[in-house]
Amino acid sequence: MNRLLKTWVILGLIISTVTLSCKRDPFPDNDGGVTGHFADLLSNEEVIKWSHIAFDADGGAAEPHPLLASRSNTMMHIAIHDALNAIVPVYEQYTYKQKCAVADPFAAVASASYTVLKALWPDQDSMLTAALTESLADIADGIGKTQGIALGIASAKAILELRANDDAYQNPVEEVPVSHVPGVYNAVPPPNFMFARFWKTMQLFALQSHDQFRSAPPPD
Repeated sequence: MNRLLKTWVILGLIISTVTLSCKRDPFPDNDGGVTGHFADLLSNEEVIKWSHIAFDADGGAAEPHPLLASRSNTMMHIAIHDALNAIVPVYEQYTYKQKCAVADPFAAVASASYTVLKALWPDQDSMLTAALTESLADIADGIGKTQGIALGIASAKAILELRANDDAYQNPVEEVPVSHVPGVYNAVPPPNFMFARFWKTMQLFALQSHDQFRSAPPPD
């Protein structure tokens, strides 16, 4: 009975340690020091790899919806940004505000990218799953890998939830009828397509307002 009790106590301490390790901020001072040095040591190859994967998931060179692709890439990189700054806080996080110093950054990047892209391009699931498997295969098993995967998923879910109802899919591409009225411009050649007419009122990513950088009208 005593041995069983000791086992449960030890397991409880381990679980508590793992849980608390992802809530503490190991670098409260972000001005240089360890934070800057550690960030400089990390390779950016995993981020670049998933940028190429995102390009393929969006449709590759054919890319039928370039505006939707720009949205998905933005969301993916926000998830990556938030996950990496959860491990080593250098910049303010965008959506996901937690910290997890023990997480493996490469596992976090791969998992964040995969989770966002799979949610936005579900028809590319087999390709994305193969890419994730390849990325995680090179990372040693352990708490770092486990927490990195969990962190990436959590970061991705945060941006997906934020953008779930941003009206991005409200007629992103629609055909514009050809006008036969003299003096009215028609794009050449027909058919004429207008991309994302409703995006002018879509939820913003970084601007304060839709007309923040609107140029002044031409002189009379």
